[in-house]
Amino acid sequence: MRNQFACLALALSLCVTCLPGMALGAEKAPVAVVEQSTFEFAPQFEGTDVVHDFVIKNKGNADLTILDVKAG
Repeated sequence: MRNQFACLALALSLCVTCLPGMALGAEKAPVAVVEQSTFEFAPQFEGTDVVHDFVIKNKGNADLTILDVKAG
């Protein structure tokens, strides 16, 4: 009886963790997540190259395509 309960509990937990986004009628869509959307550079000498990487993650269930990026 305990083994059956353990198997049932395991199956239920797998369903709960694997099914988000797979609900009936759920559409596939990308979800862009930017953890750090702004960054302020320290003062630099004129002509100095400055670089900062913004990490964009796709938390959705479809491909994310970035077509254009603008500073602003």
